Amino acid sequence: MNQQFRMKAKILAINNHIEIEILEDEYNNGILWVNYSNQTTFLDSKGNKISASDLSVGDTIEIVYNGQVMMSYPGQISARQITLL
Repeated sequence: MNQQFRMKAKILAINNHIEIEILEDEYNNGILWVNYSNQTTFLDSKGNKISASDLSVGDTIEIVYNGQVMMSYPGQISARQITLL
């Protein structure tokens, strides 16, 4: 399964994951944790590469993920790409 799903979200906190409030998503709502790794691509709004350290609480981001949401509380997803909007 190589399908990609997208959501728009506001960053609430940044730790070893990103806590978000979902703004736009067809299937999910509420609060999620976004897990990222060295395989995750970070981009600015112009498509230039940035790093996780360029993100701040309050930023709006778009997240590309595989559609799977871990049923923990809060739910968790693994990001393939995070774009700072």
